[in-house]
Amino acid sequence: MKRSTLVLTIIMLLSLVMTATASAANSPNLSTWEEVFNPTPFPFPGWWAADDTALKFKGQLYFKFFGDYIYDQAWVTPDGENWSLAWEGPTIDPEFEYFWPMIIFENQLYLVLRDGDGMYPDRIVRTPDGVSWETVFSAEGNENLWVWFGRFMSFNDHLFIFAGNWDGTNYSEHLWRSPSGDPGTWEDVDQFSCTMRAYATFKDALYMGGEWCEGGVQIWRSYDGAIFEPVTTNGFEIPSNLTVEDIGEKGGYLYASLTNEEGGQIWRTRNGMDWQPVTTDGLGDPNNFSFTLINYKENIYAFSESYMGVQVYRSQDGIIWEAANEPGWGDPENIFVAESAMLVYKGALYVSPDGPAGILRFIEP
Repeated sequence: MKRSTLVLTIIMLLSLVMTATASAANSPNLSTWEEVFNPTPFPFPGWWAADDTALKFKGQLYFKFFGDYIYDQAWVTPDGENWSLAWEGPTIDPEFEYFWPMIIFENQLYLVLRDGDGMYPDRIVRTPDGVSWETVFSAEGNENLWVWFGRFMSFNDHLFIFAGNWDGTNYSEHLWRSPSGDPGTWEDVDQFSCTMRAYATFKDALYMGGEWCEGGVQIWRSYDGAIFEPVTTNGFEIPSNLTVEDIGEKGGYLYASLTNEEGGQIWRTRNGMDWQPVTTDGLGDPNNFSFTLINYKENIYAFSESYMGVQVYRSQDGIIWEAANEPGWGDPENIFVAESAMLVYKGALYVSPDGPAGILRFIEP
């Protein structure tokens, strides 16, 4: 074979390989998703939405749903196939219609009760079995202080929760913790200028990310749960970054997803302080203005928030991403999947979007 012919042949083969790689990275991978459960719809169209809570408790899978704007509901399954109503808001306390968030700590389930009429401050309750409930923390009885609770966290053998305090004039955001969750053991650890909505542990430290923070998106970290240091307080010097939507670890990196109306951003770091961008344009689609993240088998999955419908992407290395669903699973009204409305259970990935899709199950091939 002539040298020129050999060179041309090699170039053609390399071109085919590169074309195949680009196609694999950019063309939709029509992975199989199936709807496994959908509660009775609202009396108006759609929008049964799993509101930020999926968890495993006593070997079973729980999903929390908005009810019909009267009260919330928790549904449970032992196998992902057969679902039953576990409890409703008034089941726990007739004065409270809503409950969010939830967490498992020391083999008990904790949740926050909310009053839709605004007559009662939020209350933290817990249960060892999903039947009997005990109040462990509340601001009731303090007429000069209104308290509502945010996200739970578990770190360094303590249970944490954020509390927004309003005294009629001033608002403040406090971080509380308890070593046991018992009544009387909660202490006010620190105060922040904005709500912390995302958290993760990475290399023995707790990382927290905030939303709508003055001066830009904030991320803080702590090695003991008591003293916190700033990682960034200006959204990585990008003023249009509005919220830390999610934080998670994968393959030795800590990832942070940032809400940006010009296209959601994902950043990552190996040491917690030096960050590099994975994407600053919504993974190529500016309609994706934020992402939530989850590890499943060998990949990290990113679920976009988009009014064109949720787009799911996956990656093994955090650099090359491929599509893993049809936008919105075929319905653009499925616009978002909260970080805590997705869970791996019995080898399958379960998610429930804000939208009419109910609970979807995916098994990675």
